[in-house]
Amino acid sequence: MKALALAVFLSAAGFCLAAESTSTNAPLAAATPAANPKPKSRLDQIKQPTGWLEWGFDLRLRNEFTHNVTSLDSDAPNNDSDYLRIRPRVWAYLTPVEHLRADFRLLSEPRYYFLPATQEGWTYQEGLFDLFNVQLTNLFDVPLSLKAGRQEFTFGNKWLIWDGSARDGSRTEFFDAVRSTFEAKEIATTFDLIYLNLAEETDAHLPVINDTGRTINDQNEQAGILYVRNQSLGHTLLDGYVIYRHQEGDLASSNDGDTWVVGARAETTFAKRWNFRLEGAPEWGTLNGADHHAWGVNSLLTYTLGGSWNHKIRAGYEYLSGDDPNTPDNEGWDPMWARRAQYSELMVQLFGAENRGRSGDYKNLQRPNIGWTATPDKKLEITADYMPMFANENTLAGTAGFSDDGTFRGHFFEAIARVTLNRHWSGHLWTEFFLPGDYYSPQRDDLAVFCRLEMTYRF
Repeated sequence: MKALALAVFLSAAGFCLAAESTSTNAPLAAATPAANPKPKSRLDQIKQPTGWLEWGFDLRLRNEFTHNVTSLDSDAPNNDSDYLRIRPRVWAYLTPVEHLRADFRLLSEPRYYFLPATQEGWTYQEGLFDLFNVQLTNLFDVPLSLKAGRQEFTFGNKWLIWDGSARDGSRTEFFDAVRSTFEAKEIATTFDLIYLNLAEETDAHLPVINDTGRTINDQNEQAGILYVRNQSLGHTLLDGYVIYRHQEGDLASSNDGDTWVVGARAETTFAKRWNFRLEGAPEWGTLNGADHHAWGVNSLLTYTLGGSWNHKIRAGYEYLSGDDPNTPDNEGWDPMWARRAQYSELMVQLFGAENRGRSGDYKNLQRPNIGWTATPDKKLEITADYMPMFANENTLAGTAGFSDDGTFRGHFFEAIARVTLNRHWSGHLWTEFFLPGDYYSPQRDDLAVFCRLEMTYRF
């Protein structure tokens, strides 16, 4: 039944795209970069030795420190972590003929732990391809493209569709997928039809170097996505999507079941200095043996003050339903493929600790947000945010570490300074603080801290 439902979904969506494709012959942009009339620099000549090959590499260095992030208790053992992450990546893309492009990227990320003492020393990881795909454009002489293989894509503000390798953290953010895109220019609308096949094991679809037996996803998945984006209203963007997802796995953190999502998103610049976005979706199906029905909404209003620092202020609100312990159904929100640091690195781990180790499994949350951004220099951006956080349900009442009737999760603060020195060097200093509220037990009321210093070099 799962395979049949997925086949029907993809066939119906594919029929819609095929019917629409007869309405225009406008070609997509060529797969290769546009010709540059300026002479190439020596560096560009090294990176692109021929017209059909370009390559490069980058190196990301991160030092991350956490305190009380999952325990919220300063007396807990091995409560702090301090480690260095080193991620080199080398990439290449080939355009041997017109309308054909192949992308490849190989990476690894060894770590050195200073804390906790029980983990001190090097931790090595396998090398793997996080890009390995082929793209065809201008298929059948219409603006239709097809991309198959390991690839990256996001939609909207990454609320539901961002990363298909959730257990890999921020080392990778790829999907094993087939994606077709049709551009109907007459109505300023783009149609994406996507099939996903995601696996628990790192080496399920492509070989790895120095296999460490790592799992990259919590379960095996097959899914279909139809995503439509419309820009016909000038300063307003309208998105709509339908998602079907089947999950099954054998890990303690695995989900099993079938989920449907139908959602919409709007973003508009409705005045010279004002921008607003709103997205919402219901979810329904089955999840881990229970009927599943949940819903979520997120919004953000931004006002540009301007000035020499180009000040911007913002206010937002997010609601994610929680599982009501008094019903046999599961009402908890599923963030789908967006279990990443949407607004916080610290909260990714804290939500994972209360949801079977599923990092970034956001649910049972109300999150107002106020924030500020400034660019005192063209190379420097500063942001600061405050978010009081609330739970909708006492899902874990009676469980160790949680109160019986509290609903205030706590106060969250974040400050980030991002610097871009030139086209090769960039970095940031990222700090977060969380002061727990009465949602947690009295023993878990200590300040939690996340801090990261990052520097990235791109060749």
